[in-house]
Amino acid sequence: MKEIVYFINSKFTIFDIPGTRIFIAFVIIIVALLFKRIFSQWVLKYLDHLTRKTKSNLDDALLEILNPPLSYLVLLLGFQLAAISVGVVDSLQKVIQLGYVGLMCWLIYRSADVFTVYLERLTKKNGNRTG
Repeated sequence: MKEIVYFINSKFTIFDIPGTRIFIAFVIIIVALLFKRIFSQWVLKYLDHLTRKTKSNLDDALLEILNPPLSYLVLLLGFQLAAISVGVVDSLQKVIQLGYVGLMCWLIYRSADVFTVYLERLTKKNGNRTG
């Protein structure tokens, strides 16, 4: 086993990163892609099943809005774990932070329409009162 690890590290080194670490990073990314698919197909479908039982349509709309950003959050976490395993998290920290900020902006952008409709309904229900 030591010979295999030595062979991989000596033949497959990229930017002074040992081949075994690169292999582990690829495995983490593949697992993150699989978990993203599982998360979007099973977990969110189960939550969708639960929200359809309620009277309000707000939770249905919010779940529809949350689906893509949350599944990409799982993928971004996988990339962050892969960067940690390779040891390049310091050089990729700004890119990873930018990814989180981008996901938050995307989520806010997608939720604006739903909250606008909700606030319009609330305003009509309360008779347009202020203060």
